[in-house]
Amino acid sequence: MIGIFSISQKPGNSLLEKTLPKQNGIDLNITYNNTTVGLSKFYNSIIENTENDKYEAVICCHDDVCLRFTNLFTAAKDALINYDVVGVAGGTMPNIVDKNLWHWMMSSSEYRGIAAHGNKLESMFVTSFGPTPSEVRVLDGVFLMFNSKKIRQSGARFDEMFSWHHYDIDFSLTCVKKGVKLGVWPILIYHQSPGLRDMNDKNWVKSNDYFKLKWK
Repeated sequence: MIGIFSISQKPGNSLLEKTLPKQNGIDLNITYNNTTVGLSKFYNSIIENTENDKYEAVICCHDDVCLRFTNLFTAAKDALINYDVVGVAGGTMPNIVDKNLWHWMMSSSEYRGIAAHGNKLESMFVTSFGPTPSEVRVLDGVFLMFNSKKIRQSGARFDEMFSWHHYDIDFSLTCVKKGVKLGVWPILIYHQSPGLRDMNDKNWVKSNDYFKLKWK
């Protein structure tokens, strides 16, 4: 079984809910109107809840994604044999810089994975960041797949000081430090969001400052 977890504003409104095919063996678990909690706290609660050990794979993803292009059962089975935490995009050699987004923390030759973007699902474009499958040292948090029991036992957790920004980069670096193997897999997802809109946003700046203080 696969458990998919996400946070959304209100029932039935997200792209994830609208486009995910109903399949036996896939449980969609969405927490609504809970934007004050933050992704790190939410994802930690998933890792620490032993009821989620029933899932062969747990997927933590944004609610503005479409997952219908890849057989998730096959991807989970194959990917989690090779890696402990699996994403769709990331990079191999992150360095702490002044403004930290995963793709700004390395040269483009170190990018790995694929993802689709665009204003509309019907006219999406696919970006090939680099080879996939591939081991990496940092993952984009739009899609993270793992076995919750294995991660719980590893001791890796999301830092709850990061609510909405840098949570994925920080978790990736923590995993590497604890010997948890990260990798990208050829799972095609469509992500509706354009990404960070304003690098001068006070919440992003505060998060970035804390990230640099923690990891430099």
